[in-house]
Amino acid sequence: MRYEPPEPIDSSRRGRRRLLPVVLLAFTALIILIASVSAYNYFDISIWTNHPTSTTTRTETVAPRFAAPSSGEVVWSYDTGEAIAVPPVVHGNSAFIIAGLQSETGRIMALDATTGRPLWTYRLHGVSDYPVTIAGDFLYAGTRDGRLIVLDHRTGKESWTYVTDGLLHGSPTVQSGRLFLASSNVRAMDALTGNLLWTHEPEGGKAIGAITYSKGIIAVMSAGNHLNLIDAEKGRRRLTKRLWFGGIGKPFILGDFVIVSGDGGSVQAVELQARDIPMEKALRFWWNKLWLYKSAPRPPAPVGYAWHNRGIGGVSARIVAHDETRLFLVARHPDHSATVAAIAAASGEALWRFDFGVPIAEGVASLGKTLVVCAQSGEMYALDAASGDIVWQRHLGFPVSTVRVVSETSALVASRSGEIHLVR
Repeated sequence: MRYEPPEPIDSSRRGRRRLLPVVLLAFTALIILIASVSAYNYFDISIWTNHPTSTTTRTETVAPRFAAPSSGEVVWSYDTGEAIAVPPVVHGNSAFIIAGLQSETGRIMALDATTGRPLWTYRLHGVSDYPVTIAGDFLYAGTRDGRLIVLDHRTGKESWTYVTDGLLHGSPTVQSGRLFLASSNVRAMDALTGNLLWTHEPEGGKAIGAITYSKGIIAVMSAGNHLNLIDAEKGRRRLTKRLWFGGIGKPFILGDFVIVSGDGGSVQAVELQARDIPMEKALRFWWNKLWLYKSAPRPPAPVGYAWHNRGIGGVSARIVAHDETRLFLVARHPDHSATVAAIAAASGEALWRFDFGVPIAEGVASLGKTLVVCAQSGEMYALDAASGDIVWQRHLGFPVSTVRVVSETSALVASRSGEIHLVR
């Protein structure tokens, strides 16, 4: 019997065989890790959660039925001495004003809403770009340099402060004892003590917009045009969706939808209760590839998708108000003029549009059956919420930067020159 020696094994093949178990082990570990993280978020597994020390909640200001200023008469005026670019906030018998566009002049002022008499002043040593938040006995305000300032709203006395790691976006939000802030990360804090409850790093690495809260869920935009829905109690991701446009302003939550508006007049609605499905993005990628090559049926709509509208127009569109069935948006044009448009909240269908042809002031308000809008030139309009027709019009006689309706027949109107007027 003749002996045949075995064929020599190529060294590269031998190396690949040795690596095979290692690769399989690493791949298995990766799958287990992905599955574990997905299950942790998707099935809402929780081991331990911090709880706040109170149930303090932001004071909701109910918009009154606003018939019209009877004559446009100015009841009182107060000159703050600094520019006012942020709508005032009225709580009880006090009006809280953010004034000043420079660190040396920035301040919060409290005025008697009936007489205009100054009550107290707090110097910010910074600039605040958003209205204050009133919750319980406290006033919460944020500054451009990332500081949160908490005052007793009755006296203006400082209670505590907190410094974040970046620019603060939007007014602080307080709900059920939790204070929510959006800087680079999203934070939940004890609204009374400032103790940190949780921190969430949104998709894209940092938040770029203000927080909206509803039904235990936080909505916030982050870098890369990502809309993030976050569990408000535990700080964990529920859904992350990348939009095809840049979001402007904060998301609006109306009923079961989160609606985002932004660049190019685009608007998109996402289901509030939607959750990420593990591996959904990868599955959709390959499903779309197969569909394009006619090897699979058309893929379903992405998880959470409700509707979109790309026809508002303008350089950008921003949701400014809503009623039970409609969203009202302001579209800005290259010449800084504005168009106000209404769309159906349930479907995104365009309902009407009103071209002002001039810049409009901050503080558009939906009040009953009307929409109150001020042109920066000093014209105040009430538009029919259903049709967009002019119901009434008043000339105030002075330029306007912001407006806040405070009663059935009166509004606080401010100018960039620093004067605030109660108009009746």
